[in-house]
Amino acid sequence: MIKTIALSIVAYTVLIACILFAITDKGLAVGAILGGLTVFVSFAGLAAYWHLIFVKKHIAFVLLIIIFKYLILIGLLWSVYTQKWINPIGFCIGLTALMFSLIVALIVKKFEKKSQT
Repeated sequence: MIKTIALSIVAYTVLIACILFAITDKGLAVGAILGGLTVFVSFAGLAAYWHLIFVKKHIAFVLLIIIFKYLILIGLLWSVYTQKWINPIGFCIGLTALMFSLIVALIVKKFEKKSQT
């Protein structure tokens, strides 16, 4: 399921960036690429430390990782917002990659269950 979500994030980001580049200016496309990259890196970090949360139960270490992850994300969002060459609307469009990917992963999982029965 994690691989499906990660591949969906990448596919959605590339598709949206190509569409925005063809239809509008490249500022929206660059913003969408950076938004999708931000979501991908955040999701990859969560997937990498998922076993620490549930298997090994290192609560203090996981809490420290989560705090620093969100501090870095807040700093990144602020720096993107202050840059003039990145369109914030395109960045928000790129951030929607996670929601799209979760929907795709759930649909794929539902069809996999139907094909197994």
